Amino acid sequence: MDITLFGEMNPWKKNASFLPRGLVSRKISGMILEQIDKSLIAVLLGPRRSGKSTLLWQIIDHLINREGVNPQQINYFSFDDIDMRADFKSYRTFDEVFQLVCGQRLSQLKEKTYFFIDEVQKVPEFFEVLKIAYDQLGRNIKFVISGSASLEIASRVSEALAGRVDYYRIHPFQLAELRNQDSDSIVLDIIKNKIDKKDLNIVQSQLLGNYSDYISNMNQALIYGLLPEVVLCKKEEDKKHYLRNYRISYLDKDIRTLEQIGNLDEYVRVMDSLILNMSGILNLAELSRQLGAAVNTVKKYTSVLQGTFVLERLNCYQKNLKRRIIKSPKLVLFDNGLYSLSSNIYSLKQLENTGMVGRLFENLVINEIFKHIDAQDSRIEAYYWRASSGIEVDLILENGRELSAVEIKYKKNVDKKDIAHLKKFAADYPKVIKHLFLIYNGTYRLVDDVICLPLWMV
Repeated sequence: MDITLFGEMNPWKKNASFLPRGLVSRKISGMILEQIDKSLIAVLLGPRRSGKSTLLWQIIDHLINREGVNPQQINYFSFDDIDMRADFKSYRTFDEVFQLVCGQRLSQLKEKTYFFIDEVQKVPEFFEVLKIAYDQLGRNIKFVISGSASLEIASRVSEALAGRVDYYRIHPFQLAELRNQDSDSIVLDIIKNKIDKKDLNIVQSQLLGNYSDYISNMNQALIYGLLPEVVLCKKEEDKKHYLRNYRISYLDKDIRTLEQIGNLDEYVRVMDSLILNMSGILNLAELSRQLGAAVNTVKKYTSVLQGTFVLERLNCYQKNLKRRIIKSPKLVLFDNGLYSLSSNIYSLKQLENTGMVGRLFENLVINEIFKHIDAQDSRIEAYYWRASSGIEVDLILENGRELSAVEIKYKKNVDKKDIAHLKKFAADYPKVIKHLFLIYNGTYRLVDDVICLPLWMV
């Protein structure tokens, strides 16, 4: 192993400053740190450039500066580096690596030692090595690994690490993280009975001080998304440039290589069609006809994009559990910026004129709720609902046996016709319905027992 390269990846071992100032705090870090001393392997999964590497370094910083962990007991490897990948492929056991970087054998270990391994899916052979090391000395060694390919990692974990892992889903920034807002999701707190709706006026008044920042952040997120490096770009042209590079490096190159996609043109056409149809119901046969591609090909590429976190499946809510899987799903795009890139539309006014701004707003709201669910490790399942008459509700949140329904409208004022679908759903499920929400661009109000909230209160 190149010790110079390892030293560059681990500057804390030389007491060097390694964490830039002004980093955005991630809400999910609290949940990871709560479990950091448990022996299970922590697996951080999420799309490329969603902040996983920075989050690993933030956790390392917390361990050293808040928990007093000896910097020499913390080791970081990035398999994104081709030389590091080559080095690890030459080792047959983790004990060899351990001796090299720690100067002792695993059996001699007395202090708890931490190993952070980034983009682990790029060295598939490492999963078996990891299993052996964990089984030998699981209590005195903590592995935190990250990856960008859920299907690849899930299959490797099921083969080598079953029963030994904790999963954490990492998303791009939350809007609340940009405002450094300490409060958790108000929607989830209402569902979990942590907040009573009679207190929402007070909660809103406490948050209104950030209103202008919220509007600016929301409009930027609608168009450019919330990938950390896009958010941190000051100029709009820089945001566009980053998104173009992101597509080339991740969507067109990494995913194609990982999944061994041969026909790039066909893959790109399917990908763009799925991206432009975000928040729409997936109809494989229709998409196949439009693109002139085989149904199985479209199905394969759709699965690839789901397995690499670009798209997330939202099943249709049905009383019958089997029918939830059979009915056509909706696909949620993990970040709005990819829509702007595929459509080449970067103007809010133009999006409003094309009628697509409503779907972008819906996609943004659903992603924000997903991020809150994963950051709190909530056992809440998400669906959409469509009646046989064609009436739809954008999001159904199932918490145990209770249901809450969420309608999403890109408008500043609401009236009773805007909540008609929610009322229909409540009438169909009167025994289990708990709360009805409408997320829009106004301020908090109640309309016929429907809790109407702005996105910044989600």
